[in-house]
Amino acid sequence: METIQFKDENLKSAILSDMKVRRLIDLAAKEITEDDALKVRKLDLSNNGIQSIEGIENFKNLKSLNLVYNQVSDLSPLAKLTNLTKLYLAYNNISDISALASLPELTDLTLEHNQVSDLTPLAGLTNLTQIDTRNQTITLHPKSSKVDRKKEIKELAAKIDEAVKNYTLDPDALYELFLFSQQFREYSMNNVILIYKQREGALQVAPFSKWKEQGYNVRKGEHALKIFAPCLTSFVYDKDKNVICRLKDATPEQKKLITSGEYTVERKKTGYTLVPVFDISQTDCPIEKYPKAFSQDFILGNDVHATTLFSVIKDFLCDELGHSVSFASDQERADVLNGARGVTMFPRDDNSSEPVKILIDATLSENQQLKTLAHETAHALLHNPHTNVDKNTALPRALQEYQAELCAGIVAQYYGIDSMRANASYIAGWVGDEDVPEAEKNNLLKQVLSAAEQVISYTDYVLEHTYHLTREDFSKSEEQERVATPGDVFMSTLDAAEKQAALENT
Repeated sequence: METIQFKDENLKSAILSDMKVRRLIDLAAKEITEDDALKVRKLDLSNNGIQSIEGIENFKNLKSLNLVYNQVSDLSPLAKLTNLTKLYLAYNNISDISALASLPELTDLTLEHNQVSDLTPLAGLTNLTQIDTRNQTITLHPKSSKVDRKKEIKELAAKIDEAVKNYTLDPDALYELFLFSQQFREYSMNNVILIYKQREGALQVAPFSKWKEQGYNVRKGEHALKIFAPCLTSFVYDKDKNVICRLKDATPEQKKLITSGEYTVERKKTGYTLVPVFDISQTDCPIEKYPKAFSQDFILGNDVHATTLFSVIKDFLCDELGHSVSFASDQERADVLNGARGVTMFPRDDNSSEPVKILIDATLSENQQLKTLAHETAHALLHNPHTNVDKNTALPRALQEYQAELCAGIVAQYYGIDSMRANASYIAGWVGDEDVPEAEKNNLLKQVLSAAEQVISYTDYVLEHTYHLTREDFSKSEEQERVATPGDVFMSTLDAAEKQAALENT
């Protein structure tokens, strides 16, 4: 019987100390033979300061091996342990896992807190269902062709870009918006600017009472927007249009003259005061009931796999990049989001230990939450001032939004969620007819494609190995039926000529 030679005494000592081993073999000689090793099915060698596992290859019938909290870097001895089903390697110094490609029975694997950058060797392990790779930056290459994925990502980017170029509001949507806006008063250009400065994404504002009249309530925690309203004072005039006094100061005799018609009362603007209003997005009005010109900027409905995709991309941000992702509370929705669907907040300085924080509006549909998370993921990857110095952080806001929304559109549509119209509307709203030099645009696009592939390659791998889902499981979502608004009903009674005439008069 050959005695096993261990390069690392800590490994030998840990095996000899394992109670399960002690019950299986006679350790009086404090040595382990090759025959002894074949009796062992499970080893817990965690937290023993092991640097080399040379010698472990003799334990060919091992089913479970725990090497957590050691200093192992070379996994080559594991290649012969073809019966392994559970392998725990967290908290070591591992960067190369090519030896694991020879473990066809492996079902459970932990690799967190190592330096692994390539999981390609795991692609052929069809039984692997549980894998933990937290706290590492990983490039994943799933079974699906990397070349095909790159090609599809590029094609999706081109389609979105074309949709932006061709983006227009259809006449029906414009007329519906006109009907909707007629229910509210018009505001001066000064007030429009004032509203925009307070809430960048404001759509339609009205006083609290007006929203109540429409059947909607202002959400808890929302702060009113302030606009200027004229101060009107009633004055008493004689027949020659001379001001006698303010109505509230009129004497009993003057009031009699008003009653008799000798004097008249007119209201006159004497100044301005600030009054509170709320945007439609601050109310509980469902997005489905927004005018189409507004609602088409959102993705409605809940795709069957939207929550799974959201969870996987969230794990990418939290576990791989060390960021924080959460749904905004009512107060955060009012104070931080302030009309935005999501926001990415970077630490104030390079030395800060704070993570990048991403907030998402929880009131959105699951499909929209997913698209918004993909949008914020692009910001986190491309526009972090502490990791992208001299790169994209000096870009104008419009071009940053272009990159983020393009990336979001690629991710959403790659997984079958139809976001084309929303992507085009959003991007057109930011860049419009802005003339971006072709060379700069190509560079921006190249960065977007790289970010999108990073997100998609990670997501593809996790979907396949954790959720057992492939691209074939993601079909194009059917267009969600929008609840009819009064504008829809009214427009259905008009013929094309009447609609066009109405539009020309708006």
